[in-house]
Amino acid sequence: MGACASKPKIAPSLKYPETRKHDIEFISARCVVCFHAPLELCCIPCGHFCLCESCHKSMKSHSQTFCPICKGSVPDVQKIYIPTSNQHCISTSEEQLSEYKLFLETAESQIEYIEYMHRLTRLTTIVLMGYQAKRKSNYETIFNAYSKMESVLDQVVFIWNNDIVHPPHVPQQTNVPIRLLLSHSNHMYNRFNVCHVVKTPSMLVVDDDVLLSEYIIASMLRTYTRYPQSMIGLDYRSFDASGNYLTKRSTPERTLVIGKTMLFGVQYAEAFINNNLLLTASNPCEDSDDLAMSFLIRAKGHPPIVLSARKRDRTYLNDVDGLSNTRKWSKWMKDRSQCVRWVQGVFNLQKGSINYYTKRNPSVKSMEQTSV
Repeated sequence: MGACASKPKIAPSLKYPETRKHDIEFISARCVVCFHAPLELCCIPCGHFCLCESCHKSMKSHSQTFCPICKGSVPDVQKIYIPTSNQHCISTSEEQLSEYKLFLETAESQIEYIEYMHRLTRLTTIVLMGYQAKRKSNYETIFNAYSKMESVLDQVVFIWNNDIVHPPHVPQQTNVPIRLLLSHSNHMYNRFNVCHVVKTPSMLVVDDDVLLSEYIIASMLRTYTRYPQSMIGLDYRSFDASGNYLTKRSTPERTLVIGKTMLFGVQYAEAFINNNLLLTASNPCEDSDDLAMSFLIRAKGHPPIVLSARKRDRTYLNDVDGLSNTRKWSKWMKDRSQCVRWVQGVFNLQKGSINYYTKRNPSVKSMEQTSV
């Protein structure tokens, strides 16, 4: 689960002392590793209820901290207590009755919470950022489409980077909630400063002049499930041995993903915001934060994965005053190349260092959350 997920409030409705169907299902379930001991532990964040304590200790002693079902990283586990009809004697005592009901409520809450967390692993959060009032029609189209994609999206986080112009209208009470964040300053890296509101393990950064289909988002999510440590994108870019930015396909060792469409784990957004070098005023990647993110993930040993998208899976909208449009092409390529060379040096120095992940940088102000 993403670093900012919170436990939902559960109000279970229980009947006493009826034995429920899921009690019987869990009683018969066995550890998927030893196939003998009953299930006791649920993997976090994937939500798979699949281990006994003995096998978990054995795996942990061999540094095998992954889920045996989905192979995802398991930084933590949750012990689940499953009530059965023979675990407590049926009694007319009010005190015993209250204790038993509380026991069932706790177990019910844990099961509900695990189901909630497991659902989030199948969804992602779209993060898009806006500045130009001239793109108002884009936002109407984007909000209308994404608000109906509840099968792949948990929410849409919309960051408004313009503190002078009022943000566009954000619809409320939609199937997929749309959350508006107001930024105090116009920085490209603001789109990575969202961990405090993202609940899913991954986030999908999309430009505000592009509309993705539900099909391609689902395809990216399936790929992420298989390769949760990699960045998933739709646009090939690369660089040569001299650090020159290239707009063509290259070898996997030199493949990059651009910010027009990129999906990655929320932990990388946190790592970006925590890296002081990436946020310095002299940083040549101010307008190329997508390249910096590509190298940040690459430095951890995970090259990006680029999928092929059908034309109907990506609709291009009004791109007035886009960064690549307002500069001469030669200037744009030069600036991107400068970023590539600089950020290569940053991560060559920091790769494997404990400074790679540092505590939150106090100089980065949190964005205001509206009551949308």
